[in-house]
Amino acid sequence: MTEKEPQGNGVGQGSFARFLASIKGRCQFLLLSLVTLLLIYHRAAARPFLALIINAGILATGVYAVSDSNKYLLTAVAIGILQVFIAVVDLSAPSLGLTIAAYSLLVVFYAFTLIRVLEYVVRGREVTRDKIYGAVSVYLLIGFTWAYLYRLVFIYQPDAFSFPAKQSPDFVYFSFSTLCTVGYGDITPVSGFARSLVILEAVTGILYIAVLVSRLVNLYHADSNQG
Repeated sequence: MTEKEPQGNGVGQGSFARFLASIKGRCQFLLLSLVTLLLIYHRAAARPFLALIINAGILATGVYAVSDSNKYLLTAVAIGILQVFIAVVDLSAPSLGLTIAAYSLLVVFYAFTLIRVLEYVVRGREVTRDKIYGAVSVYLLIGFTWAYLYRLVFIYQPDAFSFPAKQSPDFVYFSFSTLCTVGYGDITPVSGFARSLVILEAVTGILYIAVLVSRLVNLYHADSNQG
């Protein structure tokens, strides 16, 4: 395995985007930020400003990870700045519309980052350490994307999920339990749409592991044997 990084597809790249793309380890920072969020999200949930700071950090590392062309860089920056702005306004003057907008933009940003990192991971036949970091990051991004989707469903339809008495909804925990097909059963989808989302996430997680990760491992071993 070599640590040489691909330079992108050459379409629409600007000098600043090329500079970012030339820096090694883009995905390792994204992975580190996502793992950090997983470890402390339960504390951040009770502290809105801490949650905002953490999410802003995730957005920043996400922008860094997808910045291989000016087009994607500007798109990611625009979504990230708008999301942080709306979230700050919502914390200062809470509003249902602003809350929905903030979570919707998080879904859009995480999905956008997920797609762009996935494109980076599957590009070419060379498997680098950073691509492996990217593959793990995509898996975590799937979990967080669905967590915010569940939150949006809950905002629109509070009885879409069933929770134990006196327990606040923990959709990050529920999303990753679903993604890993653990299914503890303490949180259950009730509405038809919520159940459809749960099925889709479980299937996505299984197919992702089976198809993409196995492909990367096979390419890595093939590259090692040739070396």
